[in-house]
Amino acid sequence: MKPASLYESLQGTLGESFECSLTQLGAVQVRTPFLYPDGDLIDVFVEPRDSCFLVTDYGETWGQIQMQSFSDDLSQDQERTGKKICKRRGVELDRGHLVVMVRDSARIGDAVLVLGQAATELSQAWLELAPLRREPVVERSDKGRRRGEGPGSGLGLDF
Repeated sequence: MKPASLYESLQGTLGESFECSLTQLGAVQVRTPFLYPDGDLIDVFVEPRDSCFLVTDYGETWGQIQMQSFSDDLSQDQERTGKKICKRRGVELDRGHLVVMVRDSARIGDAVLVLGQAATELSQAWLELAPLRREPVVERSDKGRRRGEGPGSGLGLDF
């Protein structure tokens, strides 16, 4: 199926809550009504591949988690929970990308829904399970001041 045909099919199948557009790379971008914990909308991408379709987030969910956390790595609890969510939803986590492979074009809409729901659930769970740093933020921002490395109020706020 050509990208233009895929776009028309998805636009007609998904309904008004989903906004489809063609990307320059031949994928269809689907803006879903699902949200990340910070309020950003979740986008899902659909690419025709040989005899099937790739439905993915292109790593945007993992990128959201990295922007919201102090660590670039998942804790053991985050990994375990992520694997459970992916298994339950039928989604693969491949190098930071959420992926669903679809063979039947009539099932692409279902895959978009599942991937959007998985992205919502994963991002929420990963943020809730993020390891907390033991050092308070005030102490981190005030370290240089305690060593006499600059003027200021000692609160890490200089105007």
